[in-house]
Amino acid sequence: MNSLWLGTKRSAPWGLAVAALIIGGWSLILHAGPSVGAASNGIVMSNENLTGVAGDQERPPKTRALEWMPIGLEGTWIISLDQAGSVLFAGTEDGIFHKDLTSDADWTRLGLAGIRVSDIYIDLMTSGTMYCAIDILDFPGDLPTVSVYKTTDGGTTWNPADNGLPTERINTIEGRPDNPRVLYATVAVDASSTSTPLFRSEDGGASWTAIPGLTGKLTTVAISQSDPTVLYANGNPDRERFSILKSEDSGQTWGTILEGGHDWEGPISRALAIHPTDPDVVYVGAGANMYDTRDGGSTFHKQRLIYASVHNSLNAICIDSNHPDMVYAAGHDDSLSIIFQSRNAGNTWMGIPGPDDGRAIVSSMLLDRNDGGTLFVGTGNGVFKAELPESHNSVDSRVWTSFGND
Repeated sequence: MNSLWLGTKRSAPWGLAVAALIIGGWSLILHAGPSVGAASNGIVMSNENLTGVAGDQERPPKTRALEWMPIGLEGTWIISLDQAGSVLFAGTEDGIFHKDLTSDADWTRLGLAGIRVSDIYIDLMTSGTMYCAIDILDFPGDLPTVSVYKTTDGGTTWNPADNGLPTERINTIEGRPDNPRVLYATVAVDASSTSTPLFRSEDGGASWTAIPGLTGKLTTVAISQSDPTVLYANGNPDRERFSILKSEDSGQTWGTILEGGHDWEGPISRALAIHPTDPDVVYVGAGANMYDTRDGGSTFHKQRLIYASVHNSLNAICIDSNHPDMVYAAGHDDSLSIIFQSRNAGNTWMGIPGPDDGRAIVSSMLLDRNDGGTLFVGTGNGVFKAELPESHNSVDSRVWTSFGND
């Protein structure tokens, strides 16, 4: 068995960013690939099984499935999810919607019809204030006329909040938990571009300035909830490498803490999460691989969770703030979606099929911020939810059901 150590994550109140994207699924259930180990409670991805023991098995190991329930917006691509209290928000290819989780009422549009909302940030300290990052409108190459919209009246009206931002697509928008008027936005520049990919606003989006010293493509910026001066970002500065960057001075200066080569395999996504109380613990998805650090980036541990391919990727990570050893990741592998669960801070992982027996294309993931007992996922066909087991240490047969080979 081999393990690889390399030396050298979103979050905020209404919107602890969990950067969310899965597209497709996980075919490892069907054709076992590297780093899979058999276990009595499902598929376990072990930090020591990087050479792939699953290939020696006669048949795929059994896994277990959550009971997924559709909760609306069928037929709509859900790009991002966020939550404030009992209200769930969905950024879609056709604007932003919200739903009260305590009632049976359907989703209600909040505005921005016809506009693709790539990310949501909600200011919990200022009533009714929310920001939406805007992606392409229809086809590749189409640029939005406004990069960020802001509402201060709960979505009744929306106004541009992009003065100083380039007319480009915005990947993510994030705000400081202790001062939500301080915002960061990653701009979807080309990997070979010399333009800066990261901007900062100190006045609630009224004006933006470029953060110098960064070039290339950044997909995500994440702010530590326990120490907002610490930020992490990931992306690929050119087409050949991916990087994880860190700032310890509120984003003024940045350093590369991990630089990968061709072995990252697959697209770089928004899969990045920081431990809720320890800014040194970070999980990052890059292609087929999961990277985690426990020492602020001095060392990284690499695990391959899905079959390596230019089309497959880990696309979302979220951490249970009430039980931080519980970590969830979402990935896609060709035609099946998979949710990975770790109960021991990423040391081992169990595969859980996504909605519709893994056929639904997942694009975002969010743990209920009230109690962590419900997992929400946005897919290419609306929003689904699954109630999680009451115990975080054992499988609850009332919630978990058999899936795959018996």
